[in-house]
Amino acid sequence: WAARQSIDAALAARVVVGLAEGVQIPCCNALLAAWVPPQGRARALSFIFSGQFVGTICALSCSPLAEWWWPSIFLLWGWLGFVWCLVFAALAPASSPGASAGKGAAGEELGLISAVDGSGSPRCSASAPRCARPSFLAHPAFLAVCAAHFANNWGAYLLLSWLPKYLTSPSEVR
Repeated sequence: WAARQSIDAALAARVVVGLAEGVQIPCCNALLAAWVPPQGRARALSFIFSGQFVGTICALSCSPLAEWWWPSIFLLWGWLGFVWCLVFAALAPASSPGASAGKGAAGEELGLISAVDGSGSPRCSASAPRCARPSFLAHPAFLAVCAAHFANNWGAYLLLSWLPKYLTSPSEVR
């Protein structure tokens, strides 16, 4: 829709999508910290974050649909995402392990998650120290990670979007 309106509307829509996607990685980390015992977090993180790349491969595999009707790609993945949200909302507990007893996680599940660190109570607490965001965002190490992430994504998506054209065009290499 936004692309049909104007380039400014398309850019604004992309910024909004980027802001919404930007919270995905921190949210996954917070969920895993609350729900997965420390011994299984590395495996859970690698499983979840590898899904980003599997999703990219699957989405690019659907690119031949663009020859038929280009909006079909966006509709397909949009509807699949919507169905996934409905399934997740139906299956996910209503609250985290840090919630009061009787809500969300079953007592036995809450006990297993909480007992891993030996405290017998949820690991998350309201008195946990907060991160000083303004000073953190200006830290050189954080800025270096942001720059490296941007460069990595730029290169990866450039190659992913250019590779099909390269593979289907006649090569001029002699």
